[in-house]
Amino acid sequence: MSPTAWLILYLVIAAGSAVQGAIGFGLNVIVAPIAALIDPTLVPPVLILLGVVHTGMLGWSERRNLHLGDVRWILLGRVPGVAAGVWILGLVTQESTQVLFGLMLLGLIGLSMYRKGLPRNPYTLTAAGGMSGITGTTVAVGGPPVALVLASNTPRLRSDLATLQLITTLMTLTGLWLGGHLDFDDVSTAACLLPALVGGFGLARYVLRYLDRDRTVAIVYAISGAAALALLIKGLA
Repeated sequence: MSPTAWLILYLVIAAGSAVQGAIGFGLNVIVAPIAALIDPTLVPPVLILLGVVHTGMLGWSERRNLHLGDVRWILLGRVPGVAAGVWILGLVTQESTQVLFGLMLLGLIGLSMYRKGLPRNPYTLTAAGGMSGITGTTVAVGGPPVALVLASNTPRLRSDLATLQLITTLMTLTGLWLGGHLDFDDVSTAACLLPALVGGFGLARYVLRYLDRDRTVAIVYAISGAAALALLIKGLA
């Protein structure tokens, strides 16, 4: 990648990390489409590696609010979801990768904007876990399906999502490695980008007081949606 590409990635990852640390989501929703535009090979392995670190930091900072009573149902769905995601990655050609990423990211953005939520029961939790496994493995964005069922932006939700995503992301990494979609180059690239992630997370507590959540969410969706649309157009061109 060029120095300009590295600089853009650093800025985007730092911004996404700060936003997620402040409001509980936003890292890969922002970063994934932009990273795929710069270099499609970054998605999903490099972003998932960064996600492990970020969800670990966020889960630790919110550990006092942790309550994982529903996690068993989500994990039950996540296992086949990860397997399905790895299978999909094996079917996708290099030429169609950007189209797949663009479509899935636009769908996830639409899902994230759905405010009514769904009933919380073993069936919806398992289904959300399965969908999260597919999207988390293919485009590194697995939070929206689960958040739709858990609902509400509370410290408990942020803590539950962070801890749950840490567990499920480790499952996804295992699936990617077994499927041949994760190698040492991915690890080294993620390590090079780690300072931006940690720096952005460190800024979260300072920017939180200045953020209006609804406005920030709208900006996140606008940036991510524009990048995902550009990715789709580029793939179709």
